[in-house]
Amino acid sequence: MVIRQHLNVYGRVQGVGFRYRAKRIADALELTGTVRNMEDGSVELEVQGDDELIEEYIDRICHISNILVSKVNRSRREIVSEDSFVILDYY
Repeated sequence: MVIRQHLNVYGRVQGVGFRYRAKRIADALELTGTVRNMEDGSVELEVQGDDELIEEYIDRICHISNILVSKVNRSRREIVSEDSFVILDYY
C-alpha cells in the first residue's frame, strides 16, 4: 500500500551529509519525497511509497555511519503527485 510519512529526525544529522545519503537511499528504494535541514538542527523529511519500503528506509537512515539519530517523530500525510526525491533548501 502506498503511503506518505512526515519525519522529523533529531541528533547529529546536520553537517554530516545526511540529506544526500537520505536521498540516495530513497532513490535506491524508488521512494519519492523531500528532505531539508531545519533551523533547530533537525532534518525534516516527507517520504512516499510502499509502506514496507518506507519502514526499510527509516531503518536505513537511522543507521547511516557517522550519523547519530537520537529521535524520529513521524506522522501520516496525504499522498501527493510527485516523481522524485528532492533535497530542499533550509526551512
